Amino acid sequence: MLLKSFKQLFRKPKIKSSAWDAAGSGRRFFHFQPETGSINSLLSHSLETLRSRSRDMVRKNPYAANIIDTIVSNSVGTGIKPQSKAKDAEFRKKVQELWLRWTDEADSSGVSDFYGLQALVCRNNKSNQTLGNGNVIRNGIEFNRLGQREAYYLFREHPGEGSFGEPLRPGQIRGVPWLSTVLLKLYELDQYDDAELVRKKTAAMFAGFITRLDPEANIMGEGESNEHGVALSGLEPGTMQLLDPGEDIKFSEPSDVGGSYEAFMRQQLRAIAIGMGITYEQLTGDLTGVNYSSIRAGLIEFRRRCAMLQHNVLVFQFCRPVWDRWIELALLSGELDIGEEWTKKEVKWIAQGFDWVDPLKDQQAQQMAVRNGFKSRSEVVSELGYDIEEIDQEIAEDQRRASSLNLSFDSDVSSVDSNVEMI
Repeated sequence: MLLKSFKQLFRKPKIKSSAWDAAGSGRRFFHFQPETGSINSLLSHSLETLRSRSRDMVRKNPYAANIIDTIVSNSVGTGIKPQSKAKDAEFRKKVQELWLRWTDEADSSGVSDFYGLQALVCRNNKSNQTLGNGNVIRNGIEFNRLGQREAYYLFREHPGEGSFGEPLRPGQIRGVPWLSTVLLKLYELDQYDDAELVRKKTAAMFAGFITRLDPEANIMGEGESNEHGVALSGLEPGTMQLLDPGEDIKFSEPSDVGGSYEAFMRQQLRAIAIGMGITYEQLTGDLTGVNYSSIRAGLIEFRRRCAMLQHNVLVFQFCRPVWDRWIELALLSGELDIGEEWTKKEVKWIAQGFDWVDPLKDQQAQQMAVRNGFKSRSEVVSELGYDIEEIDQEIAEDQRRASSLNLSFDSDVSSVDSNVEMI
């Protein structure tokens, strides 16, 4: 007993395991050593590389280009439009008229309107230095001592006039390119798919090989030769390649992927779709095996993410500052009446509405929600992407025109017999 206790004094202490498997330091985590710096420090070293690779991938890869197009078309579409919430009805009307005129002039280059600029901003979601006044420049943004943004500095590559992006961690000052999480997989998958295409293309080119018994004989109309006597010929379907006497041909024979190619590509593309927050069907356009319930469930989740991007990023970081500045300039120029300036800045931004797989069921559900008091007409109209005041004005104008022409429609409640039950 005493000897056993004495031996234990010289034994190596056991390494205590972590309370969490993910925090362990065993062999399985040997190569898993992530960076531990702050988000801004990490971006300072990697942001330009991420940007350039993302842009290159969007230029060259159809899946990457479709990812960006899908997010932009669903998040911005025809535009996120303002609806003034000022109490004065005449002021609201004047604001909407002025805004409508200004939107066509918003782009100084004349290429697009304000809503086209929204799409451009959404699509381009993109060295610490201490100044004499105590301000600090981080990633091209100058901060004062309170951490407020004072100025933006331009680089030789792409200008960073505005800071737009979805923050992932508190204190983050630059957004991360959308494709960052799937760039490597997109690149590797593109290389694999291209190699598989070339392999099949090369195999399909050769119809056979001709061995010449007499090297001087011009069999089958041999083409030109270069100064070294090598035949100048290219590959095309049905190629009959000439071989010199004694020459043989050996092909690399990698195992054919066969039926596993489609399943492999589908699995990889699903992983890419998950990483980008879109559905596999949106990424590929492949609707095989889709039914109403599955596509609806996928679209609901995707549209929640679009709504978050619309209101948390696009509206707050881009639309709201533009609106505030535009109102100020309209007031200073005398186009709008001065008074209760901040009240007159109140605005509701209305995003483009989403179409459903079965619009009849959706309309019936909206109708029931309004009748049961769960929603207002204004909210339903806003979800469809319209301004309730404009809709009501159009309805009233339609009814006046129909009445003047002695036309009657069941959509006009005033023209319906009060003794008839409405369903």
